[in-house]
Amino acid sequence: MDIQREFEKVKANVYKWHKKDKNEWFATEDNMGSEKERVNRRLNKLLTKEDPMYLIGLFYEDSFQWHINQAQHALLYHENQESYYQHIALGVEYYYLAILLQYKEQFLGMRIVSFTRILAELIGWSKESSEIAQLMIQSINQEDEVKLIEDGDKFYPAMWFTLDLYCKINNTHYDKEKADYPNIMMPYDEVLLEWDNEDLNRVDQLVSKMADLHVLRSRQGLKGDEEWEQEFAHREMQLFPLEILYWLQQREKQGLKNPEKFSHYLMQEPLAQMSLFDKKLPFPEIEHPELLQSYNEEVYKIYMAQREE
Repeated sequence: MDIQREFEKVKANVYKWHKKDKNEWFATEDNMGSEKERVNRRLNKLLTKEDPMYLIGLFYEDSFQWHINQAQHALLYHENQESYYQHIALGVEYYYLAILLQYKEQFLGMRIVSFTRILAELIGWSKESSEIAQLMIQSINQEDEVKLIEDGDKFYPAMWFTLDLYCKINNTHYDKEKADYPNIMMPYDEVLLEWDNEDLNRVDQLVSKMADLHVLRSRQGLKGDEEWEQEFAHREMQLFPLEILYWLQQREKQGLKNPEKFSHYLMQEPLAQMSLFDKKLPFPEIEHPELLQSYNEEVYKIYMAQREE
């Protein structure tokens, strides 16, 4: 298979969506888009008490999805880094709060929780990222009635890789006997063994192996059981090698050097640039925080404490 050709197909489809998909996810001059309208309807039902307040978690989840797509639209279609940062911070904040509100009552899933955790780390919110990681571990270990990801999901090996790397660096662990762990972890098992390798040529080789797999698992429209194994087939992940960026960032945090340039074409994409994540983003203000205060004072205090940092 010509992986670069498959990559070009994926890239073309992503850029076509950002250009053509108006009135649904992205606004026009006279229309905010049906997805934003849906998010606003959910918010209005909370404000008017038409919906019970426990549905605030769903509003936060929808807000996350909308902001993450707006962030990538700002960068890929408008080349607007400032808007990218604003939306990505809001998206992560909403889902972080959704996790805090629901981790004991609601299964949210390995992919989306891991995605949020990695994004939090990439934008400099290490404390929040670590909190999510610890809740994931508790969920796998079946501790304290945490249901967040239950026992995980074997169809997301890259997400397991990022959690394994967190455990390795932070000298912690989870019970793999209780985990729905993938049967095949190539090439992530290889990267874990060499995560702190100081040979920059070898680092580039490992990045290329991961990038090839990212491309292969970004293709949409596969038939049969394979479709469920396409870990990166969601649009917001197709050109965003978050698992690679996470590894490179963790290397830097441990004082290790990374290559200045990478040979793989995926790493040339705007969403793959580490320079986007070279500073901590400020904590944003969410819409109608009084709703959070009325529903869960403890989580509201966490939110307010963030804004004082």
